[in-house]
This record gives sequence, structure tokens and C-alpha cells, in this order.
Amino acid sequence: MSIITEEMRYRKRMCEYALKNGVTRAARKYHTNRKFVYRQLEKYDGTIRSLALKS
Repeated sequence: MSIITEEMRYRKRMCEYALKNGVTRAARKYHTNRKFVYRQLEKYDGTIRSLALKS
């Protein structure tokens, strides 16, 4: 996959914010729930490609 979507950039920013400030703050700032943040952090390996949708 060579295209980096806006959604992938958004998720990368959210993951980086969560790593610095905590999951609860990230969930509030990005208007989502903590479970979603935790799921994205599990997938996130430091690269934006890891946050691509698999399907």
C-alpha cells in the first residue's frame, strides 16, 4: 500500500498523543473511546503503515 490516507495520519497523531499523555486524554481529545485507542496502540509500531486498514 503506497497511499497514506488522512485517516492513517489521524490515527498516528492519536497514538503519539496517547503515548505522551495517556489513553484517557487521547480518547477525550480525539472524540473516541479508550478501547479504540488501545486497539490502535496495539497495531502501532512507530510507522504510519501499521495503522492501515487490513481489509
